[in-house]
Amino acid sequence: MVDDSSSPKARHNFNCPAHYFTRLGMPGRIKLISSHLHMHRAGDYIRTEIMDWMGKVKFSWKQELYDGDYQSRKDFVQEIGLEQGDHVKVTCIFDSAKKAPAKDVLRFGLQGDEEMCM
Repeated sequence: MVDDSSSPKARHNFNCPAHYFTRLGMPGRIKLISSHLHMHRAGDYIRTEIMDWMGKVKFSWKQELYDGDYQSRKDFVQEIGLEQGDHVKVTCIFDSAKKAPAKDVLRFGLQGDEEMCM
C-alpha cells in the first residue's frame, strides 16, 4: 500500500483462497455467526465477499462509512456458511489524507498509524 498524493484513495484486496480452508482440515461446512471487519483510522470502506468455487458471490456484507474509532461487529441473522471450495475476498479503501501526520507514506502494519485490511 502506498500513499499517492495525486490520488488520496487507495484500494487493497485481501484474498483467502479455498486451499487455505482445505489445509485447515475443514470438515465440510463452517457456520459463520458474526464478522468483525477491521482496518485502522485511514480506512474509508470495507467489504467482504464469500464466493463459491466458480467465483459466484454467495454472501456479501460491507461497511460504507468506516470509522476506525467506532468499529462494529456484524451478527448474521441469516445462516451463512463456508463450504469446501469457497474463498473469501475482503476489499478495503483507504483515505491517505487520514494518515498520521508524522508519516509521509501510508503503509500496511500492526501499529495504529499504519493500515490493515481483514
